[in-house]
Amino acid sequence: AERESVIERATDLSPLQEAARLEEDLEARSHLFLALGRAAARKGFNGLAKYSFERSAAAGGKWAREAAEQLYRVDRIVSGRPKIVGLVPLSGKLGDLGFSVLLGAEVALNSRRWNDPAGAPVIRWVDTAGEADRARAEFSSWASDRTVIGFLERSVTIDGERYPWHEYLLHQPGRGFRWLTHSSGHWSFVEPLNP
Repeated sequence: AERESVIERATDLSPLQEAARLEEDLEARSHLFLALGRAAARKGFNGLAKYSFERSAAAGGKWAREAAEQLYRVDRIVSGRPKIVGLVPLSGKLGDLGFSVLLGAEVALNSRRWNDPAGAPVIRWVDTAGEADRARAEFSSWASDRTVIGFLERSVTIDGERYPWHEYLLHQPGRGFRWLTHSSGHWSFVEPLNP
C-alpha cells in the first residue's frame, strides 16, 4: 500500500519511465506505466500518454482496466491529428536514449502554436528495442499507407521578417516518399529538385 501511494504521487516523467522500464513485477510495472501516462496526459504529451497506457493495459492486473479507459480517452483526443511515428529503442540498454529523443520531440511539438484546427501532431511511440530488423518491420507496418515518418520546422528570414513553415516526410509503399508542407493554414505536396 505504501508503494502504491508513492507511485500515485509521482509526477516526474523520467524517473517514472525508468522505474516502469526496469520493474520486474507486472502489477507494479502496470501501475508505474499508468502513473506515467497520467503525468504525460496532464502535460499534454499525448503520444507518451498513449504509449504508457498501452503498456499498463498490456501488463494486466488490477490497473489494466483503468489504463484501458485512459487509453480510450487519449485515442479520442488524438484521432484526428496528424501522426508522426517515432521508431526508437524504448527498452533494453538504449531505452533511456529513445525516451529522451521522443520526449524532446513531444516538448518541441507542444511548445508551438498550431493554427491547424486539428492541433499539434501526435507522436506514435514505437519500441524497436534497439534491433534493426524490428525497426525495419515496424517501419514497414506503419508505412502500409501514407504515414508521417518525419517532421521539420523550417523558416526563412526576409528583410528581418521570419516566415516559418512545417514539413512532414510521408512514406507510402510502392509510391515512395513525399513531402507535405504546412504554412499559414495551407497544405501543399512538394517534391525536392535535383541540384
